[in-house]
Amino acid sequence: MAAMMAYVIMQGLKSEIPRVDMDDSLAMREVFFGEGDGKNYIALCHTPATKGGQELPLSSVFIEASTEGSVKGEFVLVDCAHKLESGKTVAERFDLDLTKRPTIFVSGKVGSPKQIPSKHLKTGAMLVKALRGQLEPRAAKIENTKQLKQDCLNKDNCILMLKGGTPEKYVVNGFKELMADFPQVSFASMDANALLLTNMESTNLPLEFSKGQHRMVFFKKISGGLEAPGKKNDTKPEEDEKDESDNDNQKDDKKKSTGRLISSAVGYTGKSFHQPPLSNFIQDALNGKYKFTKLSSLPAIKTRSKKNEAAEIKKRERYLAQQERKRQQEEQSSSEKPQGAFSASSSNSGEDRKAQRDRLREEHRKKMNYTELTPEQKAEKERLRRERMAEEAANWNIQSEEDYLPEGEPIGDGEDEPLEWDESEDVSSGDADEDSDDVLDLD
Repeated sequence: MAAMMAYVIMQGLKSEIPRVDMDDSLAMREVFFGEGDGKNYIALCHTPATKGGQELPLSSVFIEASTEGSVKGEFVLVDCAHKLESGKTVAERFDLDLTKRPTIFVSGKVGSPKQIPSKHLKTGAMLVKALRGQLEPRAAKIENTKQLKQDCLNKDNCILMLKGGTPEKYVVNGFKELMADFPQVSFASMDANALLLTNMESTNLPLEFSKGQHRMVFFKKISGGLEAPGKKNDTKPEEDEKDESDNDNQKDDKKKSTGRLISSAVGYTGKSFHQPPLSNFIQDALNGKYKFTKLSSLPAIKTRSKKNEAAEIKKRERYLAQQERKRQQEEQSSSEKPQGAFSASSSNSGEDRKAQRDRLREEHRKKMNYTELTPEQKAEKERLRRERMAEEAANWNIQSEEDYLPEGEPIGDGEDEPLEWDESEDVSSGDADEDSDDVLDLD
């Protein structure tokens, strides 16, 4: 046994596990924050040898896991005692306990460094099992409404599987392939035997539960988020290692997450839960071939009971009856509208009347093969019109200068007799009193 351990240690000394250059900021950001290629990293805290000194041997557990080959991640060495610009060491920055040896953590695409507990570091096989559980994609287990919102509805795209029983092996393997094929989609599952998904009456998801029959629904977030506007975030702020671009990205994410969470959904109506038909459904949903129904209220998780089941079925029946009444009213209103160019089918608003006129004008122009004149043609046409108007005005102006009266000549018969006032026509004379006597007295 001692000889085997010595052999493993010697192999570790000769291994080609790369060491992260702590002076390369891009390499550090890729390892610690998953930037760049977006890989997953399995890192061993290992201090490099000083000048003239001898490098310490690598952990045999770490070497066994790196040579096993089934872990999807890159094994690297990191100097966790290296001081960052903030003055903290890597171990202090990411809360790594160097007293627990070997100190191994995962980082990269899965997030910031997370240390592997000591209970998984006894053998290489145990470390491999722990790493696969950390790095391989897994479906979130939904047991209440809070988890549903956090792990599914608040994601841009989420597939929720409603298990009608223990999934078959081909279903489990198929979902693993789906999670690998669609990294942009989050996956979650819930036990439909014990739990009930409510507020789904407006979607095409079958509400009827059948034991052993699985169901699946695709949620797509429209807007909003779980964090209410103005609410303070209790999480610790990022430190100096993240540059201004990270801060800008965080601000954009906060802007997107403000407001009430609004989601949409479409149900999977197929019967087969093999990988190919499920993959086609997800791909078509991402490509917009399915119509997502906007949810008026977010789904909730309730305990499955006969009372809750009956309530959901009644909600679906009321919704379908409401949609049927709405459809009948639309058909009736359309059949009662008169047919004609200026019928009441169009609204009485000015915009609708203008649109109707424009449409009729366009139809007339097409019928008469009308072509729009150019600005030059319009100017020439206007010039010719003005010339014709001037010619017509000259033709109608037949009065000569001799026909005009000289200035200052009075209009009359040529005699200079002054006008006389006829007193007989004065209404203010006494004849008015005489005429008043002719009025009949009706008393």
